[in-house]
Parts: sequence; C-alpha cells; structure tokens
Amino acid sequence: MRRPPASVSAAATALVLTLLAVTTLLTGCQATTAQEPPARSVAPSLPPLRVLLAGDSIVDGYYTTVPEHAFSPLVEASLSKVRDVTQVEVGVSGARAFRVAAAVETDTVGQAPFDVAVLEVGANDVGKSTLREWRAGFTRLLDAVAATSPDAQVVCLGPWNAQRPTRPYLDVLRRLCADDLVISLGDLFARPGLRGPAGQETYLGTRDDFHPNDAGHAAIAARVLDGLVLD
Repeated sequence: MRRPPASVSAAATALVLTLLAVTTLLTGCQATTAQEPPARSVAPSLPPLRVLLAGDSIVDGYYTTVPEHAFSPLVEASLSKVRDVTQVEVGVSGARAFRVAAAVETDTVGQAPFDVAVLEVGANDVGKSTLREWRAGFTRLLDAVAATSPDAQVVCLGPWNAQRPTRPYLDVLRRLCADDLVISLGDLFARPGLRGPAGQETYLGTRDDFHPNDAGHAAIAARVLDGLVLD
C-alpha cells in the first residue's frame, strides 16, 4: 500500500491533544459536554479525503461518555481542519479479525476508493485466536481493503490489550503490515487513567475497566494522527 509524501500538520493533531488533556479531567467527573473544536481552515483546492475506520467495539466508541469523544470522530474532526473528509466506519462489537474482514467486504462493496484505512482489531483475538487464525483473519482484512482501495494508506493498530500476551500478535501484525504504518497500543492500555473506572454510566451502557475511556480514545486518536501522512 502506498504512503503519500507529506506529513499531517501539527495543527491537525492539536485538537486531539487538547481533548486528551480535557478528557483526562472529564473522566474523573463524568462530564458530558465535548470541547468545541476551533474554526475550520480547509484548503479549497484539495479533494475530499476518504477515510475508512474498521474494527471492533473501540471503533464503535466503547466506553466514552459521549459519542463525540470516541477516537473515530476525533480523527475525523482533526482531519477536517485541513481537508474535507468523508469517513466510513465499520465497527463490529466483540468481533475478531475475520469477522471485521467479512464486514468490510460487505460494507465497502460499490464504495469509491479510500485514501486512508485505519484498522483497529485484536482486542478480542488475544488469547482467543491462535496466531494462525489471527494471521489469516488480518490478511483477509488487508485484502478486503486492497480490493477497493489498492492505493490507500493503511494504518494497522496493535491490539488494545496487556503488553505481554499481545506481543506475539503484534509481531505477526508487523510482518503483515511491513509496508504500512503499525501503531502499538499496549503501552496505552497499561497507562493509568486511560481505562475505567468500571461502573460509570455512558451512552453505551455501564463502563468496564477494559475498554478505553474518553482519555484513552483521545490518546489513540492522537497516535493515529501523529502517524498519518497526507498528499
């Protein structure tokens, strides 16, 4: 998969970095009001950027306080500061890689090619899928993206899980995505304050201590934006 030459500007990530600080405070007080993004400054000569985000319950927004704090809309909001964006989300809660791949195959039929594809799977594979199953499932997911978007910039997010059990799955991912961007999330999973606390109510139900909270989603979005490059 190709990589365009120019980096996303620091301004494009500033919104998420600000929200990361804000949501760290919000997590403790269960606030429900999202930070207002700064005014847009889109270059009119640039074509719309088509973005695919595919994955499991984290793509669906579990467990942020409000939908706008999830990493998917945060990525879209930041990219929208520099480009018009058309974003498609394929989130399958509880899914392993092969189920996400099947959903992408179905949901992207007839779609125009994507410029960027962010793939977030593995949280449900670690300790459940064998490495052979994981490799086959993620290969199918990469093939599903390539079928409609052979020139897309692909971002492969490592599993949201503890670092030690995740390591062999991440090693497989690095080999599969050798020509693409690989972003590890295990250190974020281990960082205090980016998950839980369990028992708080969110728009998707009662928060657990596994899924990222508002600050965790903001941290994931910031990593994605730091790694992306745009024409």
